[in-house]
Amino acid sequence: MSAMTIVDNSLLKLLFEKSLTPIAYMDLKYNFIHVNQGYAAANSKPVDYFTGKNHFELYPNAENKRIFDQVVRTGKAYETKAREFENVEEPEKGVSYWDWSLTVVKDNDGNDAGLLLQLIDVTCQIKVEQKLLNKVKKEYANYDEELEAIIESRTNQLQDAISLLEIENAERVKAEALLTKAKEEAEKANISKSQFLSRMSHELRTPMNAILGFSQLLQINELNEIQSSYNDEILLAGNHLLSMISDILDLSRIEEGSLPVSITNVLLGQLIEESISLVQHKLDFRNITIQKLIEKSDKTILKVDETRLKEVLVNLLTNAVKYNTDDGLVSIGYKSRPSGYIQIYVSDTGKGLSEEEQEKIFEPFNRLGAEYTDIEGVGIGLAISKKLMEMMDGSITIESKKGKGSTFYIDCPVGKQDSKIENAAVDVNLENVNGVYNVLYVEDNKSNQRVIEDFFATFPNLNLTIESCAEDALRNINQYNFDVILMDINLPGMDGFSVLEQLKQDAATKNIPVIALTASAGINEIKKGLKAGFDHYVTKPVVLPELISIINKELNQIEKY
Repeated sequence: MSAMTIVDNSLLKLLFEKSLTPIAYMDLKYNFIHVNQGYAAANSKPVDYFTGKNHFELYPNAENKRIFDQVVRTGKAYETKAREFENVEEPEKGVSYWDWSLTVVKDNDGNDAGLLLQLIDVTCQIKVEQKLLNKVKKEYANYDEELEAIIESRTNQLQDAISLLEIENAERVKAEALLTKAKEEAEKANISKSQFLSRMSHELRTPMNAILGFSQLLQINELNEIQSSYNDEILLAGNHLLSMISDILDLSRIEEGSLPVSITNVLLGQLIEESISLVQHKLDFRNITIQKLIEKSDKTILKVDETRLKEVLVNLLTNAVKYNTDDGLVSIGYKSRPSGYIQIYVSDTGKGLSEEEQEKIFEPFNRLGAEYTDIEGVGIGLAISKKLMEMMDGSITIESKKGKGSTFYIDCPVGKQDSKIENAAVDVNLENVNGVYNVLYVEDNKSNQRVIEDFFATFPNLNLTIESCAEDALRNINQYNFDVILMDINLPGMDGFSVLEQLKQDAATKNIPVIALTASAGINEIKKGLKAGFDHYVTKPVVLPELISIINKELNQIEKY
């Protein structure tokens, strides 16, 4: 957008007085010359209140002052979307959100005459978008039902058409055309669903990265008992929301057949130990005890996908805690089965299920009435667990009686002894690297910048530089001799893939490890990122110890002289 030129004072007056959009005109030192009624009303002041007053005396803000100075210095207009504004004078109004633009105004001789500030209130739009999250579960369930009905209806129609018109060639061609159309519609529906879920995942993971990131930073600091309990609640709620987001995506990928499994030999004792540690924080609230009937040192080996089986075990343990009684007991153990299988069982002392309820327990989104209680969940964990076990050549069943609790059984194939099986510890102390290293982080989101900046402050041998856009990063990348680069993919202007391509083409930067740090968490997006040349692909919300472990591995390969 180029600088604005005043061509007619009457036109300018008309724009000011008749526009419903809040508009303010000020001189180049940011003193108000005139504001329209919309601007005055938005600030709950009369129009004359602003005349002669300085914008930053009324609304002090260092960041906005920097932006104003830049516009005056360069003559280039500035626009921003959904800027958060907290009304200090009337805090009861809460936080509002505004799109605003700042433009240099020129007189008829082409000289800079002042600045034009325009505002648009988008608070309602932002709040509506926030409410959409609450509708995802219902819309997703309805969407699948409608899709199945459409496919079933189309399939039945085509089958009838083919059977009736089999003899006549013209009718047969017509039937084939209908079949093709139905298939295309089904494929389009699946693509739309996948795109919607991918977009929702990205939009939800970005703020979740800030929530969980700052909570992880608080864990590093010394908190008093009350503060620590508050932070535990934030982490608990944040991880629960993240789990629901991941579950919805996993269910969609399973139905599409696009969720991969990686079958390896896994130590059962270690896997159960890690699974229990992930639900340990849930126990103290209700004084529930987990009885572990297997030692961590147990040498039993399973042939499964370690990550997916852990997901199943964590889900079963979580349910055993959620639906248990206060002061209840959860038991986990295993026994050998014929034909080369191990059966793991998770028992609880909860209220149990009737035979009718047991038949419905693995149906997606069926919570058997728990949706009317204060027990959290969306009802897809067991449905996902059942599908995951089938993908790993295993199974899951339930045995329960009303008032007697429930026991879930999962059968897994037995693996073979593998010398490569080992405990992979996460190194977060950078003990194995010497010297000082320079790390570049390219990220436009201020909250995400703050999380990484504060976390890196705990490592004195890491110098962190942050750039908000790819263009600035490329201009400065050779100046600081960076050892590792953390790269967001969705950036304003040039995206992360374009930056990576330029880095790989430059002899001076092609060997620098580049780690993608992004909210794009789809399977295809991850494959695309690794294929493009990112050394690692880390999805948001970031688990900070895992991130520093990846950086540590890269730094251990660098020789400092």
